[in-house]
Amino acid sequence: LESKPPAPNQKMAMSALLLLLLLTPDHAHADLFEYHWTTLNLGNYLVRRVEMFSPKDQPADTPPGNGNAYIQLELNFQRKIVNDTAHMENEGEIEFATVQDHSLKIGYTHNEKHYFCCTRQLAEKINNDVCNENLINRMIILNKDIKAKKIVFQANKATASAHSKNSKFGITKSGPHILVMSNCDPRLSGFDVKFKGSTVWMNPYGYLPATLYYFIPFFGTMALVYGALALVWLILNAIHWKDIVSLQNYITCVMAVCLIENMV
Repeated sequence: LESKPPAPNQKMAMSALLLLLLLTPDHAHADLFEYHWTTLNLGNYLVRRVEMFSPKDQPADTPPGNGNAYIQLELNFQRKIVNDTAHMENEGEIEFATVQDHSLKIGYTHNEKHYFCCTRQLAEKINNDVCNENLINRMIILNKDIKAKKIVFQANKATASAHSKNSKFGITKSGPHILVMSNCDPRLSGFDVKFKGSTVWMNPYGYLPATLYYFIPFFGTMALVYGALALVWLILNAIHWKDIVSLQNYITCVMAVCLIENMV
């Protein structure tokens, strides 16, 4: 069987569809981030930043937030031995922290070497509020407003999990919030540590980021505009249904996507 090249009108239709999709703004954005087997080996850290409202500053308290604001982790971790330095009999900790600030101040420089984790060697050298015996194997975060939690790989266990009972952070101040996940535990040396799952950033009114909340009237106006255009377009298509080509069907699909996107 020979494959035929697409007809000129089909080429034009596909080009128009791609152009319209590229020009369509991405308004539908919720603060629920998915992770698919992301690596977090020793000495690594991950950062995520989102604007949040506190319950006392809430502009609304509608579902699903219902007046509550929090950052919740639903993550499953696994560790796999990759060299002889790893021992499954050892426990291991993964640390999480939230920082209420515009920027993250992480790490400490000593003798031209930058440390992200408070190691025993660094604690012995500087022994100050940044890194001391009580902070060994912890992240070095220089910001002031910090909340920290951890999950533990139990001895002889290859998995651990972060969930609402051990990894939920309440929001008490409005503004940018930064979530940091780190692996500073030398007991996890020689392991390949990965995780998957999601982090939920719930505002008092729901999942919409604080930076987009006041755009809701704009989204509503755009939904009405797209709705009116769609109605006119459908009427014209019904009148001239005999003359419809593929291009018009693609345009109808794009208009439907734009309408749904601004309504959600």
